[in-house]
Formats: sequence, C-alpha cells, structure tokens
Amino acid sequence: MKGETLAVAVDVFGRSVLLRTLLQRHGLSYPRDFTVFQVAGGTRGRLAAVTSGRLAAALLVIPTKNVIALEQD
Repeated sequence: MKGETLAVAVDVFGRSVLLRTLLQRHGLSYPRDFTVFQVAGGTRGRLAAVTSGRLAAALLVIPTKNVIALEQD
C-alpha cells in the first residue's frame, strides 16, 4: 500500500480511522506512506473505485462486500 491512494467514505471518522490505524500497525504512516480519497456511495462506491482501478484499496464492510463482489461476477 506504500505510495498508493486508498478509498474512504469520510476522511476523519469511523472506518477511515480504522484503516489508518490498521496500516499504521503494519508500518505505514499517513500521509507519508499513502493518501486517502473520499468516495461517495458507501461500500458500493468504494468497491467501484477499486475495481475500476482508480484507487488501490478500500476497507469494505462484510457481508456487503461479498454480496456486491459476487453480483459483479
């Protein structure tokens, strides 16, 4: 994830904080090692940003992410 842009719902709350904390525990520091980009549309919007290649990754909610991903196959 170093040098990548990650999709978040809102830059300062909830899952965005969780994502930054998780990556920090694995040695990546925000904003030095990665950037975040706010994506509208909830889980579907973040998944679409990642699957289209616009952004590198996103933290998605289970089971919603599984259902959406399966629908796309």
